[in-house]
Amino acid sequence: MAGKEFDVCRFSPQKIDRWTKKGGAVYRSDSIFFALIFVLSFPILILAQKPPPDQSATSNNLLKKVPITNAAKSSAGISKNLKVNDIVKIRDPLLLNNMGVDYAAEGRLVDAVRLLRQAVVVAPDVAGIHVNFSVILEGSGQLNESLKHAELAVQLDPTGQRTVRQLCGIQFQLKMFDDAAQCYETLTKILPDEPEAAAELGAALILSGHIDRALKVLRNLVARFPIYSKAQNSIGFALFTKKKYREAAAEFKKAVEIDPASILYRFNLGMSQALSGNKAGALSQYRAIKEKEPARARLIYQAVYRDKVVFVDKTKK
Repeated sequence: MAGKEFDVCRFSPQKIDRWTKKGGAVYRSDSIFFALIFVLSFPILILAQKPPPDQSATSNNLLKKVPITNAAKSSAGISKNLKVNDIVKIRDPLLLNNMGVDYAAEGRLVDAVRLLRQAVVVAPDVAGIHVNFSVILEGSGQLNESLKHAELAVQLDPTGQRTVRQLCGIQFQLKMFDDAAQCYETLTKILPDEPEAAAELGAALILSGHIDRALKVLRNLVARFPIYSKAQNSIGFALFTKKKYREAAAEFKKAVEIDPASILYRFNLGMSQALSGNKAGALSQYRAIKEKEPARARLIYQAVYRDKVVFVDKTKK
């Protein structure tokens, strides 16, 4: 399923309204700290990165089979080349859900959407099915409808970490940053010991304009998890938005020390050093990334020598 990652799970027939830990795959297409890119007037800074392809959890072996009900077994011989008329005849929500998961894993998003749409008709009060439908809609680019089912899932299961996280992520993608910040704050109460939830809260607060509050959240996070490079990078970004370039560079440097292989941390460090007047430091980061990321390296170089640029008006002789 090239370019698509999903957070979809199968259900236990004994507890259809609960996720099975064994049967679920936990991966997302929109994790805030894997895909968040901020664009400023100058320069472009990056708050986070996508994982390398070999870390993307998209293989079918992560979507494990679970037992299904007798009704589903009687329908299990249905062809995978389902037509709409065939789908509406299926009344077992587990079968609809599981087949939708399989289709999503194969990249057949149109068919997956059809199956999950029928599943929520058959079982409208099952939070987990709404979450799956929201995720698959998200993957197919239908964010407004994805939001609707994420909201329904949270209404049905307001303290479920997966339901709440899905809602937060969709709100963030739709640039509902204030709502996303409130949602992530709820998530941090559900998962007080998970650093990612607090990091996502910090990112949402930055984009909703609550920079000082974001800094407080992120600094508390770093105090608890001192080698959490994403949080250090986010602190640097928050300071950068306040034009505190020297302080931002110090935070980006800590992120680089934790994860020296990260090109994006080095890029952010180089840009902040360039704008704070640390030419030697910025050029050091330029040299460190220029082979693997020449375009970003060029931005550092241009920032270092921005006062040397001469614009020529070719209309004048």
